[in-house]
Amino acid sequence: MDKKNVQRLRPCNNVEISAEVRLRTDCGSGYSFTSSHATNHFAIASFVVTTLVAGVWWARTLWIVWAASIALGQVYVGVHYPLDILVGSLLGLTLGWLANLFWSYLVKKWLKKQSVASA
Repeated sequence: MDKKNVQRLRPCNNVEISAEVRLRTDCGSGYSFTSSHATNHFAIASFVVTTLVAGVWWARTLWIVWAASIALGQVYVGVHYPLDILVGSLLGLTLGWLANLFWSYLVKKWLKKQSVASA
């Protein structure tokens, strides 16, 4: 989902609704769909939750709440629509999960190499 392919105007740049938008920050000149903030923060949270704090429920919750607050903040300040952050969040969760799979593969490969070297 590339912003340049979709070319969805930000709420604050959309002349049809810009009068109704309470802009709380600089609007920016780029397009809206999808939210890079939501994608990036959910990717980080997803990776950390699945890799580093998998067994600690309160830490998992904290990371997801952190990412969600960043994503929802984009709607609050008037630079994204709810669908922008929803799709960005799902994309980020997927990317974080894939990064975890890749990381797990690398760690297993490294551990196997270490066990062969020490044998």
